[in-house]
Amino acid sequence: MQKAEEIRQFQEYKNRVLSSRKTDRKEEFNEVLNKYTQMQDSLDEARQKILDIREEYRRKMLEAQRLKLEAQTAQEAEPEKKETEKKALAPANQKKKKK
Repeated sequence: MQKAEEIRQFQEYKNRVLSSRKTDRKEEFNEVLNKYTQMQDSLDEARQKILDIREEYRRKMLEAQRLKLEAQTAQEAEPEKKETEKKALAPANQKKKKK
């Protein structure tokens, strides 16, 4: 009888230890999962900051390029405009001279 009681007590002790290990593993897994989630959130925030800064820089560059193209187009159109004005004024001056 005493041997059977020792075996039963040992099995109970073994089950408690295994249960405790299982609980510890779950807790450790949850801690690691929480750390990973926090790291992922932090990474996502940092990535978004970088993307926002990049997008702002891109907008500025596109705006600068647009303004440069507009200035270049205006500069190219200026001689044509002067020529058109000269041509328009020339016939008017010639008619006055004929009179």
